[in-house]
Amino acid sequence: MKKLYIFFAILIMIILVPQIAFGAGSASISAPASVESGSNVTIKVTLSNVAAWNIKIKASGATDGATKSYADATEDAENTTKTFSVTCNSKGAGTITVTVTGDITSADGANKDISLTKSITVKEKQVNNSTNNNPSQPTNPPTSGTTSKPNTPSSGGQTSSGQTTGGQTSSGQTTGGQTQNGQTTNENVEKEAEARLAELSVLGYEISPAFNKDTQEYFVEVPLTQENVTIDAKTLGSKAKIKGTGNYEVKEGNNVFEIVVTAENGETKTYKLNVAVVDKNPIIATINQKQYTVVKQAKLLKKPNLYEETTIKINDIEVPAFKNETNKLIIVGIKDENNQILYATYNDGKYDIYTEVTSKNLLLYITEGKLEGYKKTSVTINEKQYSAYEINDRFVVVYAMNVNNGEYGYYKYDKKDETFQYYEIDKAEQKEINVFAVISVILGILLVISIIAQIVINKKKLKIENI
Repeated sequence: MKKLYIFFAILIMIILVPQIAFGAGSASISAPASVESGSNVTIKVTLSNVAAWNIKIKASGATDGATKSYADATEDAENTTKTFSVTCNSKGAGTITVTVTGDITSADGANKDISLTKSITVKEKQVNNSTNNNPSQPTNPPTSGTTSKPNTPSSGGQTSSGQTTGGQTSSGQTTGGQTQNGQTTNENVEKEAEARLAELSVLGYEISPAFNKDTQEYFVEVPLTQENVTIDAKTLGSKAKIKGTGNYEVKEGNNVFEIVVTAENGETKTYKLNVAVVDKNPIIATINQKQYTVVKQAKLLKKPNLYEETTIKINDIEVPAFKNETNKLIIVGIKDENNQILYATYNDGKYDIYTEVTSKNLLLYITEGKLEGYKKTSVTINEKQYSAYEINDRFVVVYAMNVNNGEYGYYKYDKKDETFQYYEIDKAEQKEINVFAVISVILGILLVISIIAQIVINKKKLKIENI
């Protein structure tokens, strides 16, 4: 029986271990559910069963803001667990929104896009205004200029067991302003109704028009290199609350932010702030007579496989780029007229569209080649069209660089199975093709000569017959 238990235990391990080792990667966010305003907030993101990752962690809302990106891979290409921390400062009452975006890759090559969100409630810091912490000894302030003592009759009122009428006191409670255990309340006090701003600004920039508490829409222009803006504002009412201030991420184009002021009585007023991110000095890239603009914001780009992040200067402007030390290629982001982001190789002012195709262990960058003796054609791979050379209806040959080692060569592509195989052109085959081409040319020339000769002979015969 013991041997049987051992057998089943081993069998379960055989079944479960591969699932543990090769399970799909996952991501999770760990953060407190609520915090007090002004406190530091630590956010932890845990990646499980990952061999490579490219993620971005962002905290926005009731906070000074925090944005961090992490992109790397394990040295042995095996799965591991990674934890990343981001700390921000909470600011005002409201909600901090934490987002995690990007993708992760497990050891078996499975790639997974991630998009996680978590909310953290920010509460106003509690202030203790009590001056007497002993409830058995309440302190009652005088009411209506009359001081009442327990068990002492007073004129114009009635006292029984410490109860006084005409403002009435019962166990230390006074009505008409009402005092309870040393605290005075008045339900008839009118709440503040001021819901306007006293100030509104964007750190480092001027808003337009100049701020006026009664103007509710403003504009500000920032350069393309500006990735975040800090919005600051102050309320006109001393008891009003404000939402919409802090540090925020901006993208190219118009970014709209709303600053909402809530008065003590609940009335609200919304101010609209338009932040325009403008590229005043665009870099133009011309590829196949089509114009693109070079992307200057690194956050808009995704790192290609086997490349490292770097920066280069184009027209004396620093732009984000990617570099592979093995194949020596430099890649930049480009944007078409529809704001779609593509990638292009860059070399001494020249650009070429960069796309990768993957097949098993091959990562290829297909480019233009020249193969004599083959019919030139085109082939569509992953919805993109490439130059190729026809072998037959099923197979074509493309010229490509192996991204892993930087070597160029010809690869045979199977259109049916969608696979690549290194294609070494047989020299004897190439020689036969060349000989055939030469023979074809010679035969063509001889045919033309014979036709011309026949025409000349026919003309001479005709001339003799006429004579």
